[in-house]
Amino acid sequence: MLMEDTNELLSGERIYPISFNEAAIDHKERYQLALNYISRDDNILDCATGAGYGAYYLAVNSNCNSVVGIDINEHAINWANENFKTQKNIYLKTDLLEDFSGSLPNNDYDLVTCFETIEHLKDDYGFLKRLSGCMKPGGILIISSPNEEVIPCLANPFYPGGKNPYHHRHYAPSELKNLLNDCGFSIIEAYTQCPDKIVKGENGFVIIYVCKYNNMDHKYSMNTLEQSIEKLSVIQMNRHYQFLNNSLSNSIDFTLINKRIDEILVSNYAFMEVYELIEGSKINLAYQALDQIDEKVCPEKNFLKGLIYQTSGDLYKAIESYTILLSEENRINPIIYSVAKEQFHKIIEMLPK
Repeated sequence: MLMEDTNELLSGERIYPISFNEAAIDHKERYQLALNYISRDDNILDCATGAGYGAYYLAVNSNCNSVVGIDINEHAINWANENFKTQKNIYLKTDLLEDFSGSLPNNDYDLVTCFETIEHLKDDYGFLKRLSGCMKPGGILIISSPNEEVIPCLANPFYPGGKNPYHHRHYAPSELKNLLNDCGFSIIEAYTQCPDKIVKGENGFVIIYVCKYNNMDHKYSMNTLEQSIEKLSVIQMNRHYQFLNNSLSNSIDFTLINKRIDEILVSNYAFMEVYELIEGSKINLAYQALDQIDEKVCPEKNFLKGLIYQTSGDLYKAIESYTILLSEENRINPIIYSVAKEQFHKIIEMLPK
């Protein structure tokens, strides 16, 4: 291994696992997120693939056609070929600061992943323009970078002297959004990591944008529940990292508060999971997943019960669940309360007179 490779390895910028599970949690979470955006027979490009564990994970856990991993580091490419090669995987030594399109097997990728890469590149605009030239119109780019508003590039608390020598910059959410828009990408989803787990939003350690190329009609937004989950996650993140905790009094014991926040987050995550199962007509799985939700913490559980009973045709049990929910108006998310009230009256109209 070259000396500069050794230095980068010691800095934490490169990792060389021999299985996906050995990779850092935040790295794994980003690739797991990417699975949600893969369709059958997609061709995928993984920029700065490193040791290849992410490209491998996408290949073996999806029905994609191929995953091409590119990286400038020869040792990393060799490692990927030795440890993370399948029939779907191709690994290529490529310089992202040059026109790399000619070295790729094709130039019409359906999905491109670019995790923790763009902050390393001096010419970020040029890189994104070259990248867009390798994508299908309407193709998806999933890109992540450190959040300048949480981890300033010149005052990075994780590095002696405050500067990661491998980073040219970090991005505030507005800066990365503007750069992506200038290069022909429209943002359809925004995620963030607080510090490892991924939630909808932009205010954690790392910003993750899901974008479409050459399709400017898409706009992303967050619903009230997603906004609440992000706020709670950021509060939790701030409590765990003292350098983010300047505004809170050290004279207060936050142990029980943090525990309560954890309980609220778990119930809200479970709420979203059950809702998605109902929306996907997976009623039996949705009913089983209800057990994850603590009704004392998340009284909206009765809304989900109502939806499940309504979808399965048990209208009287649906009315019962909605009635319990509507009796607790002061504790219920107003959007959910409004929808539950609408569904309640809809069912009443459906009952035999």
